[in-house]
Amino acid sequence: GSIEGGGTARLFERTMARMLASPAIDFRVEGKRLSLSEIITSGIVSGRVSFDLRATGTTQKPKVRLRVPAGTTVEVLGQAWNLAGIEIEAGKDALVVRLLHVAGKSGGDLRIEGRAELAKKPMRLDWRIRIADLPIATILAAAQVDVPVSGKLSVDLQVAGNVAKPTLA
Repeated sequence: GSIEGGGTARLFERTMARMLASPAIDFRVEGKRLSLSEIITSGIVSGRVSFDLRATGTTQKPKVRLRVPAGTTVEVLGQAWNLAGIEIEAGKDALVVRLLHVAGKSGGDLRIEGRAELAKKPMRLDWRIRIADLPIATILAAAQVDVPVSGKLSVDLQVAGNVAKPTLA
């Protein structure tokens, strides 16, 4: 695999006499076909992943966006998963998961979307976690539990409120 990157930082407006209080940044890093087993050497994950990471804004109010394109297969604890897309954005005030979608090759679908308002005290939450038709045997195999069970797990969970008093629906 490979990693490439570059970017700019603007420190002043037209002349050095007009220095910016908070320099403007625009950086991008692209990873192509990186080996997860070489990055995470514990052996729990394998496969090759590509990503696009971009940091924009100012040094006082940066925004970072991570995108992993659809179409990648990774293996986690011996189970194969298709990455159907990941898009996460983080700033000084919020963490937003616009898309985190993985589909199990042996069945099951996991989607997570939501946001955490980092600047609010206590931190505000608004998350939706959906699991559809995940074979229970897959969960137990990943946990290395050998129990003869069958069936599928489906969950649609909404987490809202704040970390001090979350509400689940």
